[in-house]
Amino acid sequence: MSAVSQNRLPALLEALRPRQWIKNGFVFAAPLFAFTLEVETLAVVGAAFLVFCAISSATYLVNDLFDLEEDRLHPVKRKRPLASGRIRSSTALVVALGLGAVATVSAFWLSRGLAGVVVAYLGVQIAYNLILKHLLILDIMALATGFVLRAVAGGVVARVELSPWFLFCIALLAFYLGLEKRKSELTRVDRTGVNTRPILSSYSRDYVSQIETAVLACILMAYALWTIQGAPTAWMMLTAPFVLYGILRYQYLSVREIVERPEEALFRDRPLLTNVVLWVLACFAILALRHLGRLG
Repeated sequence: MSAVSQNRLPALLEALRPRQWIKNGFVFAAPLFAFTLEVETLAVVGAAFLVFCAISSATYLVNDLFDLEEDRLHPVKRKRPLASGRIRSSTALVVALGLGAVATVSAFWLSRGLAGVVVAYLGVQIAYNLILKHLLILDIMALATGFVLRAVAGGVVARVELSPWFLFCIALLAFYLGLEKRKSELTRVDRTGVNTRPILSSYSRDYVSQIETAVLACILMAYALWTIQGAPTAWMMLTAPFVLYGILRYQYLSVREIVERPEEALFRDRPLLTNVVLWVLACFAILALRHLGRLG
């Protein structure tokens, strides 16, 4: 391997956005909440997680190719490997196609249902880049759909029944995070005077804030209904305060500073990270006690 190729490897890895693979953790949501912790189940769900890491990285590369000119004008995105010229567009395209092919074939090998979810995910991403990212609200709904499909993928490979309230909670939460992303982007435009995303002209901070209020109430109501009607035990209601605090903390961070991606806030803000860890531990403790017959 030449020295030039070796120098491009770190840039290529950066372009795959491994920090955003945390989003693929939604694949584990359904089997964990169903408390299906058998080694075989976790192994196949882990494989589905890797499939989504590959397919999501492929779509990140494609997104960067579509947004190349806009990213070069963005104060932060212009530092990305493609926008900065550290990797070639042809290289990114080849890697994206390769990852997409590997992910699709692997999904078919694991489960036809998973393959269907992966194909649906690809379809949403293609539609987003070609059309949906230019349409008000539908752009955010497309992003939210990606999270829902991740959760569906975990349920499919683990053969876990997916509660409608469970999927509704994930859809609402993902939509909320999309709204927060748009709000952060509007804040950046206000500060820099540079708008590289045309759809932002259709949004305003007041409009986003109004929708946020409604979506926040819907999230809390949907989560409460899931704990009562969809969760393995109604004791899961005890975890609702963690959900409320996490959402309000994230909203607080988005007001005080520009936070365009959830993983940024999660890794940088200790109270938010601590809250997520405590929520996971609380969920696991309740489900474990229920599994042992200590809770109804």
